[in-house]
Amino acid sequence: MSRILDLIPDIKDTELKFVNKIMSDEKDDRRYLIPSSYIYLVGQYAKKGCTLPSVKQVLLSFIGDKYIPDYEQKSAVETLPLFSNSSDTNTKEILIDIFKGGEVDGQKTKLAEAANAVLIQTYKDKGAINWRVDQIKKPLLLERGEGTHTPSDAELEIDWMAFAKPLLELKDENYLDELFKLLDYSFKILKEKKTEQEMKGYREYVNYLWRIVIAYVENLKENGSFKPLLTLEDWVSKNAPERDSNWLKARISELRKVYINEIGRAKHG
Repeated sequence: MSRILDLIPDIKDTELKFVNKIMSDEKDDRRYLIPSSYIYLVGQYAKKGCTLPSVKQVLLSFIGDKYIPDYEQKSAVETLPLFSNSSDTNTKEILIDIFKGGEVDGQKTKLAEAANAVLIQTYKDKGAINWRVDQIKKPLLLERGEGTHTPSDAELEIDWMAFAKPLLELKDENYLDELFKLLDYSFKILKEKKTEQEMKGYREYVNYLWRIVIAYVENLKENGSFKPLLTLEDWVSKNAPERDSNWLKARISELRKVYINEIGRAKHG
């Protein structure tokens, strides 16, 4: 597929008319041969700056089609932000329906989680944000294995924060209070687990919660204001326990240096 991108560096929306007709037709078997290739290529062209409004309806047609594998439907949902924006209320309603209906045995499906991520990423939907925060507040108990081993889901999330990523990338200080719920929950754990034995398994999870908030506030520096940092410093000074919060306080001190460096450099050009 990289060969196609090299040979055809850009594309116009009208040039996709024939391809889109095939990919939209549920009676055409060719639609089901390469949906993943279609999703990848249109996504790459969009990232290169090509304006392709007709693609959105094709992507939406993949979702809910029983003959298209779940992982390809998920990929279609994840690609939608390249072809929609916060004013696109119809797509938002479709994503809400996907999220509400995507549940098996009381657990949200990966497709539902992807819809939730787009609701946060594109629409900054308060309900979607609150759901993800609530899920993150379900403890990931972790005791790392020694030597070579297959990492658990908890280990992967704590190390890479993939599930938390939509929150980290909000870049809107209006959601500080929602993220502070994670700090508050971490302090509650520290208060309840009074001994090292009781904290066993929770320590990395608490650190994970702190890293989410730190990363979120760090990304806010791009807005050019010290307010998020000052709000975090004030909140932590009033609420953090004396015991076991040194790492968090030290990281906030480092974050202050980052803010001063980045914002100061931007203001003085």
